[in-house]
Amino acid sequence: MRLRGGPPSSSGWHTHEGLEVSLVTRGNVVLQTSTNCAGTTYGTGQVVVIPAGVPHRVANTSTRDAEALVTYTLPAGIPARNDAPNACAAW
Repeated sequence: MRLRGGPPSSSGWHTHEGLEVSLVTRGNVVLQTSTNCAGTTYGTGQVVVIPAGVPHRVANTSTRDAEALVTYTLPAGIPARNDAPNACAAW
């Protein structure tokens, strides 16, 4: 799945029942997880790996569009996304 986020944008907090592997194909995104509230920035050409069940959000905090090619490894019949509460008060 190809995702695009204009500035500023965010995926909102959510989880996946399986592994997520994404390739940033344009711009920069910030991955914030329940164990890394400060966030980590990923740029064009970098791969983001998010284990199953980890609450997270991905944000474009830059001034230009960001894009990523996103893949999930999910059990059959399971939704790709489950909304989750904000795991970090700082954002």
